[in-house]
Amino acid sequence: MKAKSIGFIGGGRITKILLQAFRNKNAKFSKEVVTDTNMEVAANLKKTFPFVQVETASVAASQDIVFISLHPPVIMDTLELLKSDFKSSATVISLAPK
Repeated sequence: MKAKSIGFIGGGRITKILLQAFRNKNAKFSKEVVTDTNMEVAANLKKTFPFVQVETASVAASQDIVFISLHPPVIMDTLELLKSDFKSSATVISLAPK
């Protein structure tokens, strides 16, 4: 079975926790993409997880498995902007607390 790609829309604490958990379990993905509006957050993730590709939200949304890791006030607007970028076969996981 071919490894799936994952994308994270939002690069905050929960993304870092999940990336570390995947690393701890030796999970293998064909591609790991993260996007964040704060370039410092993205750069810090890249330092800790050099295999991660920092890309645009469109690229993150086009992966096989997509984690929505955004604050609730911006989720709906962001998803509206990205709706045409998601694969019809994608698994989308919302990490929103609401």
